[in-house]
Amino acid sequence: MDIEREKQVAAEAAAELVENGMTVGLGTGSTVAYLLPALARRSLDILCAATSPRTEHAARELGLRIEDVASIDRFDLTIDGADQVAPDGWLVKGGGGAHTREKIVAGAADRFVVIADSSKPVPALHAPIPLELLSFGLRATLRRVDPASLRNVALSPDGGVIADYHGPVEDPAELAARLSATPGVTEHGLFPPQMVATVFVGRGDRAAIWAPNSAQWLIAALGLLTAGGVLVPVNTRFQEAEAADVIRRSGAKLVLAQQGFLGRDYAAPDGVPVIDLTSGFLDSGRPLEREVSGADLCDIVFTSGTTGQPKGVMMAHAQTIRAYANWCDIVGLRRGDRYLIVNPFFHIFGYKAGCLASLIRGAYTQAGVPVPAALAG
Repeated sequence: MDIEREKQVAAEAAAELVENGMTVGLGTGSTVAYLLPALARRSLDILCAATSPRTEHAARELGLRIEDVASIDRFDLTIDGADQVAPDGWLVKGGGGAHTREKIVAGAADRFVVIADSSKPVPALHAPIPLELLSFGLRATLRRVDPASLRNVALSPDGGVIADYHGPVEDPAELAARLSATPGVTEHGLFPPQMVATVFVGRGDRAAIWAPNSAQWLIAALGLLTAGGVLVPVNTRFQEAEAADVIRRSGAKLVLAQQGFLGRDYAAPDGVPVIDLTSGFLDSGRPLEREVSGADLCDIVFTSGTTGQPKGVMMAHAQTIRAYANWCDIVGLRRGDRYLIVNPFFHIFGYKAGCLASLIRGAYTQAGVPVPAALAG
């Protein structure tokens, strides 16, 4: 998947978090450019505020309702991109020079969601760190934040001078405090982990599994995740139109089904291929493993739709492992335990509290097959 497609995937995943009646903060940048049409396509009754004139203009052109930030004191959700994402959750933002406004809108949100492509996660934050400076006393401010340089760009929308800090970033918290305490520094581009609720890194393609519980279901799911893909389990109780809606909205490029189950053939929307899990294709491939980060999207599990249109719940790899390691501790699941899983795998209880919990702890599954030592926790 190329970088632009990754941006689109991350943006479309974040757009699914937005619900009717929400007040939404819109960031700035190339990834947010994919968010705006994804939001517009959903035709929701939402109120938006933009962090830059460019975003505001693009949002209005697409028919999104925009209000001035000055009239809004909180946001249900703010969605924005990032220039760097560290493993501990620290971000660098401000490549577009809008980081002061972006930090204000992110800080006013109940939930701040970051969208990024796979080039943005880094082992550790590094220079340049964007700065917005007052023009008054500019030379003195630059001396105090040295090494730094002015950026050859226009002033920020609020009249600030855009610059970059080029020194070491050994301790982001310490550097953030030092920059914040420097007279003349309006704002810097370091965003702390406490501000960030979720990071979506658009990396893997999405594939749906619309099939009953079986060893093939589990092998296909784990193979997809190991290859860096995103799993979309589909409820086997769904009729074709319901499943097609979930497959279409999730962005799945492929459907894995068990043809003939309960006497029916499973069909996907036009242009989405369907592969029969029992056709032997799982035996014909070769292992493929791709590196993923904890922030990468792991799966999208949809609700049943009994109270309305099914809603997709998106989780990253680190969230999943952390949540279900805690689950194992709560219920006392241990290595070598025998774990009978009767819930459907398309349900989060069967898939995560069942299958993935067994992998985390090294328990025996319903079939009595031990988890390989390499996968055991």
